[in-house]
Amino acid sequence: MSLLVLDSVTRRFGALQALKGISLSVEEGELRAIIGPNGAGKTTLFNLISGYFPPSQGSISFAGSVITAVSPNALVRRGIIRTFQITQIFLALTVYENLRVAVECAMGLQLRPYIGRATRARVEARVDELIEVTRIGAKVDRIAGELSHGDQRVVEIGIALSRAPRLLLLDEPTAGMGDEETRHMTDLIRRLNRTNGITMLFVEHDMAIVFGIADRITVLDNGALLAEGSAAEIAANPRVQAAYLGDAAGARAA
Repeated sequence: MSLLVLDSVTRRFGALQALKGISLSVEEGELRAIIGPNGAGKTTLFNLISGYFPPSQGSISFAGSVITAVSPNALVRRGIIRTFQITQIFLALTVYENLRVAVECAMGLQLRPYIGRATRARVEARVDELIEVTRIGAKVDRIAGELSHGDQRVVEIGIALSRAPRLLLLDEPTAGMGDEETRHMTDLIRRLNRTNGITMLFVEHDMAIVFGIADRITVLDNGALLAEGSAAEIAANPRVQAAYLGDAAGARAA
């Protein structure tokens, strides 16, 4: 059984049809890229999967249950976690404090005026796990607002991981990064998928990243599903080349 299934999903905003009968399936443990020109419907697709608004038609299922009308908060509890194009962290707190707040919220401790010693130890152990997996240990005492954009994105992913996601949605995770930051981020994405087994969907405009790490690629164009397949299949697809990738696609795939 597929982890995520979209069945003929359409989304309209008045006269605008942002998504047009999208059907796709994502398997457990898959690393899937969503690509397409600006305005293709990528962010709208993420908004539907994460519950920010329902489809106008069609259905969405996760882990065998229909989630078409489930709220974003309830989807988080089910294991669908999302990051956004604009980084969302606590800029005035340290990296450690950002992760600790996230862990405390994930454990339902945010409204407690006092946390006992045993519970605090569990919180600290979980924060240490997140620091280890994101490899941000050298900067845990830094104020998050003073970090580079790339490091802030890593902290945001650490916050997302505090919820132990079963499906992680990343919206342009490397946007605005330099080469070294991009390498760190792509390594983190690959490790979270391969080592930690997290199913991931990511929107990305850098085709070198897409072709380098994605198991499968879904291509949207003008709100419709244009193609999906392996990197080699997508790079060789003449419809995709005409709509988006251009002649460089074949060179990248080779």
